[in-house]
Amino acid sequence: MHKCLGWLGLIAAIVAGATIIASYALTAKQNVFIGGLKWPYISDTATEAPQYYVFSIGMSIAAVAEFVFVIYYGVLLKRLTTTKRHRRVVLVAIVFGALSAIGLAFLAIYDTNRYAVLHWACGITFFVFSMISITSMFTVFANLVSSHPDLRTLSTSRLAKLVIVSFLWFCFIIYIPIGLPLAQYEQLPDGNWDYTSDISTNTMRTVTQFF
Repeated sequence: MHKCLGWLGLIAAIVAGATIIASYALTAKQNVFIGGLKWPYISDTATEAPQYYVFSIGMSIAAVAEFVFVIYYGVLLKRLTTTKRHRRVVLVAIVFGALSAIGLAFLAIYDTNRYAVLHWACGITFFVFSMISITSMFTVFANLVSSHPDLRTLSTSRLAKLVIVSFLWFCFIIYIPIGLPLAQYEQLPDGNWDYTSDISTNTMRTVTQFF
């Protein structure tokens, strides 16, 4: 059972990735308006049927898998930690990770055309809370590897995780703190979004969002 739960993180990533690719493919096939961008925002590929249903169901499944995995991995780390400070950090990681999964499910269900404000709020919740959770988990994991001789065989795993976390932070900073205030766009009367007034900034954001 524990081994199966350990795979949930990978399963969530695979399901989310497959869902996004399917939404992109269906949108391209149906020639849906994506705001004038060659590389669209993920949310804009899931506003019409059938891709809306593919996206909402696929991302909800990924969200459930993420929710369970965050709790499982967090509890596992908490059992290995020996300090109250690191246990608090793990608790922070679990809470924010679980909330980010809920945010993912809601942003998948409430699309960006009909529920623009709610979708935006859930998207920010997902991305910000995910980064807090991931960084907190990695901090505790890295400390465990450094302080426990029997875990130093995981040094390669720690380095790989460091590279991944650093890359995620790079994409996150470009996508939200830098890109969000700079990007220009408007919502059209039919609910679609138009990004033609600022193609370059929005494209920068869409590429980093994908990763």
